[in-house]
Amino acid sequence: MLVYSGRRAEGAGFEPAVRVNGLRFSRPAHSTALPPLRARAERSGATAGGGSRRPKLPGVNEPQRLRVLIADERDRFIEPIARKVTEMGHECVAHQTDVAKVGQAIEKDRPDVAIVALHEDSRHALELITEIVQEASCPVLVLADRPSREFLAEAAERGVFAHLDSTDEAELEGGIDIALRRYQQWRSLLGAFDRRARIERAKGILMERHGLSERDAFERLRTEARSARRPLLDVVEDVLAGRV
Repeated sequence: MLVYSGRRAEGAGFEPAVRVNGLRFSRPAHSTALPPLRARAERSGATAGGGSRRPKLPGVNEPQRLRVLIADERDRFIEPIARKVTEMGHECVAHQTDVAKVGQAIEKDRPDVAIVALHEDSRHALELITEIVQEASCPVLVLADRPSREFLAEAAERGVFAHLDSTDEAELEGGIDIALRRYQQWRSLLGAFDRRARIERAKGILMERHGLSERDAFERLRTEARSARRPLLDVVEDVLAGRV
């Protein structure tokens, strides 16, 4: 599991960070200097006229307006994060502080991405992460300024795909983009593992039923698929369902 940190040093090109409820809100000064993430975004094809480069899913040309769930221990901590996400052109579909209710919010609102912020209660944040990961079919990011290594390790173990340390727009964009791409790769891997497991089960059935070796069982699946001009997995499904 990849944990991405967008931490950057404050310096040329940035006014001093402003802290709101424990998180840093930074904005560019009038300078030609670019923060690292923004520089990479412009080199990779962001709009030259100052437009925002919004996260794009692989294979999709147009920027995505994402449905974002934001979870934190208190509503007053959520408001500035939600405002920043909305300014970026995304939709905040849910604000949630209650671990027991976050699953219902996910079921109702179907977010594309979830952001869990850490302020004072690390245990509460970790519980929110666990609940969202178990309920949601979307990547989860953690927003935390100067978290401990132990917290980040535990968050990664529970399924977080990226770490952000401020609500700077470039950082949010980069973190969300990376999380979405890694999440798709993870889903693809799960699909590949599932397909491999189903093929192995079908081979096992043929081996037991016909006394075949593992290689011969696989060749029978391939031969059937070729002769019927069908995808291999369709034949596998027939074997598993007892139709072959």
